[in-house]
Amino acid sequence: MRLSLAAFLERLRSLRAQSPGLKAESRAGIREVTDQGYRICLDVAVQVLRVSVPERLVSRHQGASDEEPLQPTPGHWSGFRPLDPAGRAPQFVAAAMLVQKAKQFDDGLYAAVDLAAQRGAGAFPGKGPLLESLASRLAKRGDADTAQALILASGRLGGLPLRVPPQLVEAVEALTASFLRDERSSKPLGFYTWSADLKAIFQQDRLLQRELEESCIRPLVDALCEEPSLQATYEAFLELIARLTNPLVGADLRSCLRPDAPPPGPVSFFPPSMSHEGELAKKLYGDRPIPEGFSLVEELIQRIHSGDLALAPTEASGWYDYQTWAHEPFVIPDRMSEADRLRFEGGYREQLLDLFRGAQALARETHVKQLEASSPGSALGRRESSTILKVSPDLTIEPLASYYLRRARGYRFVREVLEATFGPEALDAMKRLTPGGPRKGSLASELGAIEALFHGAYLTSCSEIGLQPEPSALPTTRDDQDREGFVAWAKDIEGDPDLGQDARMMVPIFHDIERHQTKVWAFMGWTAQTVEVSFSKKPVAQVFDDQGREVSIGADVKLFFIPERHQVPQPVTAEVYVTRLLDREEFRRHCDNHKTRSAILAALG
Repeated sequence: MRLSLAAFLERLRSLRAQSPGLKAESRAGIREVTDQGYRICLDVAVQVLRVSVPERLVSRHQGASDEEPLQPTPGHWSGFRPLDPAGRAPQFVAAAMLVQKAKQFDDGLYAAVDLAAQRGAGAFPGKGPLLESLASRLAKRGDADTAQALILASGRLGGLPLRVPPQLVEAVEALTASFLRDERSSKPLGFYTWSADLKAIFQQDRLLQRELEESCIRPLVDALCEEPSLQATYEAFLELIARLTNPLVGADLRSCLRPDAPPPGPVSFFPPSMSHEGELAKKLYGDRPIPEGFSLVEELIQRIHSGDLALAPTEASGWYDYQTWAHEPFVIPDRMSEADRLRFEGGYREQLLDLFRGAQALARETHVKQLEASSPGSALGRRESSTILKVSPDLTIEPLASYYLRRARGYRFVREVLEATFGPEALDAMKRLTPGGPRKGSLASELGAIEALFHGAYLTSCSEIGLQPEPSALPTTRDDQDREGFVAWAKDIEGDPDLGQDARMMVPIFHDIERHQTKVWAFMGWTAQTVEVSFSKKPVAQVFDDQGREVSIGADVKLFFIPERHQVPQPVTAEVYVTRLLDREEFRRHCDNHKTRSAILAALG
C-alpha cells in the first residue's frame, strides 16, 4: 500500500491517539529529512533520545601530566560548522553558550540598574540623593554624630559631594580606614571593577550593609520619618534589592519606623540578601567548626537530588532565586518535563553537574555586592544494489528545554521589577553596560530580546525532541517569532560579542573564622567535551520518492538511524579556600600564568 504524505500524517495521529500520554496534533512533532532525492517523514513525538558522553572521550583526569590548558572563553568549542545549502543554523548550540550569554547580559543589566538606582531614574529619586538629604538632616541634630559619620563615610566612598564638619573628620576617616582594611568587605569584585563609579557604589553599599551601632538607629529613623519622600525612597530601594537579588538577611530600619516598635535585633541600613547556599552554610555550620573536605556546592547538589532543598521561586523570591531555579535541570534532569523524551547516561550527567557548578558560580558573582557572604564556623555494511538512507537526531540545541524556559521566565520577572521601580519610560532610556561602555540599544529592548531568545531556544528544543510546549509558558509572547529569532541568532552565533567575553573569576561564598580563610567558587575557564546523541526509541518513519509516493523500506531502500556527536564547551570550576580575594583582573592574570586547572589551584595555595 502506498500512502500520500497527508495520509501518512493522518496515520500518525491515529498512532498517537493509541499511545498513552501522547497528544494528537495536526502537524506538530513531524520532522522531514531529504536524502538522495527521497523525503523521510519522522514522528519525533514518539522518539526517545539517548544523551551520553562516549567512554573514551570523557575528560582527562584532572592533574594528569597531559592536562590541557584551559581557555578563557567558550567560543573555541562552540560547535560551529558551515551552513548547509538550505541555510539551517549551524550545529550545535550548547547550553553552556547560553549560560555564557546570560552571564554577560546579567552583569550589564545589574551594572546599569545599580548606576540608575544611585543617581535616580524615572520614578525612583536615587539613593545618592537619599544619603545627601540624610547627611544634611543629621547635621542639624545634637545626638547624631555616629549616624552622621556613617552616612558621610559611605557617601564619600560613593563619590557624593558631602562636606564633613571639622568635629567629625577624625571619626569619618577612622571609619573609612577600618572598612577599607577589611578587603573581604571592601574590595570591589565582579563587574564593579569596570568603572570608578561602579567601584564607588560597591564600597558605599557594602559599608551600609554593616550592623548598625545602637546609637545610630534612632537618629536615622527620625531623619527618615521627618520627610515622607525620604522614607519612601529608602523603602523603595530595599524593595528593589530584595527583588533584584533576593529577600534581605536580618532587619533594616523599616522595623524601627513605628514609635511603638519593639527593640529589634541586629539592624543594617542596607542589609545583604540571602541565598540557598548561604542559608545552607549557616544551617550546617553556623555555630561549629567546618570539617575538612566540606564542599558547599556538593552539599547543595546532594540536597537538590534528595528533594530536601526546594528551588522553585516563591512570592518573596528575587531574581537570584529564579537564576538558581533555572540551573536545577542540570542537577535533576530526570525530573524535568523533557525527561520522557530523553535518556541521560552517567558521563553526561556528570557533565551537567559541571555545568551547574559553573552556572551557579557565574550567577552568584553578578550579585556579589548584595549577597550575604556568611561566616559560619559501528560501520554499516556495503550494499551496492540498495539505496542507503541515514537519519540522525539532527539537534541544533542541547536538549535542556526546562533550563531555557526558566531563564526566560526569570527575565520576564526582572523586567516587571524594574518597570515597577523606575517606570517603563525610564527603563527604555537605560543602557546595558559592558566593560567597554554602554550598549547602543535600550535596556528595555534588550530585556525583551533576551527573554525572546531563551523562549525561542525552549520552543526549538521542544520541537526537536517531540515535546509539547507548556501552554502559555510565557503569556503575550509570539512563539513563531521567538523561534525564528533564536534560529537567526544561532546562524550568526560567532557574531555575538557576549560569547567572546572572559568569564573567569572567583566569588566568595563564606568566611571560615577558625581557618582565617575565605571559601570561594573559582571559575577557571573552559575545556572541551563530546556529547553523543542517539536513538533510544526510534521515531515512526515513512519514506516518499520525488513524486510524493510512499517507498517500501526493505531490499531496495534501507533506512538506518545513526548517532551524532557534538563538541561542547565545558566550564571548569573549583571550591577552594583562599587567604586573599582576587578581583577579575588579578584572577585572570593568575590563570594565564598557570594555564591548567591543577597549576591554577596549586598556585592559589
